[in-house]
Amino acid sequence: MDILKTIISAIALSLSKPEADIKKESNLVTDLKLDELDMEEIHLAIEDAVGVTIVDADFEKFNTIDDIFSYVTLKLKPESGH
Repeated sequence: MDILKTIISAIALSLSKPEADIKKESNLVTDLKLDELDMEEIHLAIEDAVGVTIVDADFEKFNTIDDIFSYVTLKLKPESGH
């Protein structure tokens, strides 16, 4: 799974925006103009798309798409205990 593409697709679908308008470095508030309702919608959309639960307190700290990508990537990383 291409995690970044999946996140961007979920956001684009949720907000009815073209994927091309959403970049890894896009700021959720200043670039994408998201309000609190939009943030909740993309939060749920991303969780559904990638199959990862994102704690509300963590999601509130995200400023960019890259913040979300880094968090999801970390959550999907297999435990390395070998």
